[in-house]
Amino acid sequence: MKSKSGLVIVAGVIVVLILSGCATCRMAEPSIAELNAVSQFKKKLAVIGISDDASQIKGVGDIAITNVESLLFRQFTLLERTRINSVIAERDFMISEDPRKAVELGKMLGVDYLVFGTAAASISEPRVSQSSNTDSKGKFAGSILKQQTVQSVITLKIVDVATGLVVFSDKRGANFTQDIYSQSFEDQNAFNEAVKTAYLVSNIREVLGNFAKMNKEDSAYVSSGIAQAVESFRGALTGLFPYKGQILEKISEKEVLINLGSAYGIRPGDRLVVYRQLPARVDPNTGMAIDERIPGVFLTVKDVTSGISCTAKGKASDIRGLEIGTVVSTAGAR
Repeated sequence: MKSKSGLVIVAGVIVVLILSGCATCRMAEPSIAELNAVSQFKKKLAVIGISDDASQIKGVGDIAITNVESLLFRQFTLLERTRINSVIAERDFMISEDPRKAVELGKMLGVDYLVFGTAAASISEPRVSQSSNTDSKGKFAGSILKQQTVQSVITLKIVDVATGLVVFSDKRGANFTQDIYSQSFEDQNAFNEAVKTAYLVSNIREVLGNFAKMNKEDSAYVSSGIAQAVESFRGALTGLFPYKGQILEKISEKEVLINLGSAYGIRPGDRLVVYRQLPARVDPNTGMAIDERIPGVFLTVKDVTSGISCTAKGKASDIRGLEIGTVVSTAGAR
């Protein structure tokens, strides 16, 4: 079963790459020098805590924190957890999602944003399905499939320390159905016995509780479910905290080189946008100029060539209208 699960995971990764059109895309990791160079453009952020008090499975809060930090560590400069814990312990500070308390803690930590959240995960009761038939020659064929679904829900809230305002609040979930047992039979007696055993094991687990003794395989799938739920926040957060780059070179009639790379969190398949500035207008109520932009050209990252560069593709007609130095933003990312 373990080898089969491994094959399922590998196959899933391959499918995702193919569907995203990036099966052969290049993804260069940033160097330390590149990370240090772009750090001056990044806001500072601390992931304070993700509670799993409401989760049937305990410990998923820590898993979620790890995944959230992994999601954000290139988009922001993250404060180390040891530093966060040290400040909280020194000041005997009680963690709270109250914006006023968040501002106080954020100033203590010296960051621009604080992240709070919740994480919950559960595993459904195993579902057993069976099928069998006997052909015209009396040959028996039967099969048993047992599945369960891992459900994960993550909420994230980001507080701006300077204003005390909640600038982001959302909930995302992920469901992943796994095959935990699958077998075919040519012997009807063996099939009948296996069916009894399959249902018996499912009933025992139901009586004991889904998570009384979660095995390593279950734990791995729960971790994958949490990671999938956290990953679903990427597009919204990239759009909320955009980075700007410039077109450095037109590589071909459909591709350009841009000074945004993996050090900024850019990945193959991400969408970039060139905005079109509308004529200036004045708000009659405030007298302020209205700075209005609309998306003009969308580009898709093809290869991340370094920590500070990527190639992006678009329509030939759009590329022709772009100039060297044109500003490109991650605000239109997926």
